[in-house]
Amino acid sequence: AIDESAPPGMLVVGIDNNAQRIDEYTPTADPSYGGGFAKDYLDFVADTVKPYVDGQYRTLSDAPNTAVLGSSLGGLFAFYAGWTKPTVFGNVVAMSPSFWWDNETVRRSLPGSQKRAIFVYLDSGDAGPSSDGSVACKAVRDGLIALGYNLGVDLEYWLEAGAGHNEAAWAARLYRPLRLLSTTGSFPTH
Repeated sequence: AIDESAPPGMLVVGIDNNAQRIDEYTPTADPSYGGGFAKDYLDFVADTVKPYVDGQYRTLSDAPNTAVLGSSLGGLFAFYAGWTKPTVFGNVVAMSPSFWWDNETVRRSLPGSQKRAIFVYLDSGDAGPSSDGSVACKAVRDGLIALGYNLGVDLEYWLEAGAGHNEAAWAARLYRPLRLLSTTGSFPTH
C-alpha cells in the first residue's frame, strides 16, 4: 500500500565539475581569478539538462518543484541561477556560497533589485581563515531581508558553528535544506 502522507520522492541530478568550474560558476569576472561565464552554463542547465531530465523522468517540472543547489562557487552559481531564472528554479540552496566573488558583486547588486518569487536557503560555517565566507553570506541574507524576504517564510539562514569550507562540512548539514524540500515537496513559499 502507498502511504499518502509520505513526503514526495526527490530526483537529484548531479553535474560533475571540471577544470572550467571557475568560468562556469561565476556570473562576473573577478580581477584576480577571471571567470564570468555563468550565463552560458546556466543556459545549458536550464535549456538542455533540465528539459532532458523532465522528458526522461516523471518530474514535477514547474519552478516551485525545482531546486538548484551548490556549495562554494557552486553556491554562488545556485544563487545566480535562481535569481536569474526564477521561473525555472523556484528554490535555491546556496551552501557556503562564494559571495566574496568579484568584490561581493551579489551583495552590491541587491539594493534596488526586485524581490524574486523564489525560496532561498543560505548557510555557512564560522571556522577557518575566511570563516567560510560567513560575513559575506550574512550580508546577502540582510540584503534579501531588505528586499522583503522573510526568515522562516521565503528565506532560511543557518550558521554552523565550527564548520569550515569543505565537503565534509557541507555533507554534515545537507540534511537541513533537503529536509525542507522533502517535508513539503517544495520550500515553504509555494
